[in-house]
Parts: sequence; structure tokens; C-alpha cells
Amino acid sequence: MGQWGDIGFNFHNKTDQNIYVRLNESNFILNGFAYDYFKHRTFTESENNSTSTAKSATNYMALSGINILTNKSKLAMAASVGHAVAIKENPIICIPSHTTKRISEYSINHTLIRNCDLFQYPKSKEIKTKSYTEQKSPIVFSNRITYEINGSSKLVENEFFVSEITNYPEPNFFEFEREEFCGQKSLSKVRKYRFYDPNKFYIKYSKGKNAWKH
Repeated sequence: MGQWGDIGFNFHNKTDQNIYVRLNESNFILNGFAYDYFKHRTFTESENNSTSTAKSATNYMALSGINILTNKSKLAMAASVGHAVAIKENPIICIPSHTTKRISEYSINHTLIRNCDLFQYPKSKEIKTKSYTEQKSPIVFSNRITYEINGSSKLVENEFFVSEITNYPEPNFFEFEREEFCGQKSLSKVRKYRFYDPNKFYIKYSKGKNAWKH
């Protein structure tokens, strides 16, 4: 899930009929608080095209496949043409038969969860894991999604809870490795999340003025 945890999901329609997801009747639930998937928003998409002319000599050269233009003009004219389209959020979205749509709006948690059994900034030998039952978990969350098919309304809820928390020092948490594609490895290394898993997410935090032990 990466940083903060993406509670988004793919809705796959495996039927031969259209399915209509009612976002205005669907919610993300976090520790008993409901958050709407439909927010009555208006989105704007814009596009700009610009042209320019200049009266002077221009020096041109190519360097490693990158074209660099050095313009010495003191007199230039530019024109820009653009347009914007306002798109209103739809309270109901259609998922055609045998297709998938991604629905994503919320992150699970952005704040550090503290516990007396966990060091905030542990050394390698001090790393511990705190386990929770569903009843004692600090984070319980779910998606309640209402959809309609063949004129019949249905409600589905997928509920989860945080079952374990572990604090790591940053050097123990990330690793650097070369990317590979078709048997060829990249020259430079990239930083990757060492414990990546679809059922895990992380929160990055830093020391403030109060360097608490736990």
C-alpha cells in the first residue's frame, strides 16, 4: 500500500450487464467515522498552446541527443491559446460489463501511532512488533459500497484492521537495488521499500523538539 495506506480499490464487473456504483451512498469508514466518496466537486482540465517568433540569429547545437537552442533575440513576440473544461463529479459511475474501474479517494492514516512497548527511534537490536486483536486495534477501517445491477441495489462492505505495528530506523527500512528489465540492469540504484506487501503500509516521521523515547 505504500506510504499512509491507499484504501482505494478496483471494481471489476464480471457480468454481462452494466453495474452502477452509487458514490453518493458509499463511504470510507475509519474508527467509526464515515467519509463520503461523493463530494459535489467540479474538476477543471486545461490545455495551452503557445507559439513564439523572434527577430534575430539563433545558435543551435546538439549535445548527447538533447537539443539546446540559444536565442540571442532582443525582440520576440509570443501568442498563447488555451481552453478549460469544467467537469462535475458524478454521484453515480457506470462500470460496463467485463471492465474494471479504479475508485480511490482516501488514505488510511497519516499520523504516528505511539505505544509504550515500542521505541520511536529504535536501534537495530531494539526493533519490536506490537500485535493487536480487532477489538484492541488502534485503526479499524472499511469501505461500504452501494451499487446497482439490473435495477436491484446491493451493499458490500470490506472491513480491515491494523494487526501489527513495528518501528524501524530508516536504514533498516529502505534498500537500494538496480532495476531490471528484459535481463538488463540499470546502472544506478533506486531506493525501495524493503517490506512491500499489499497488506502493509508505512508512515514516515521525524524527530521534533521533543525527542520522545516511546
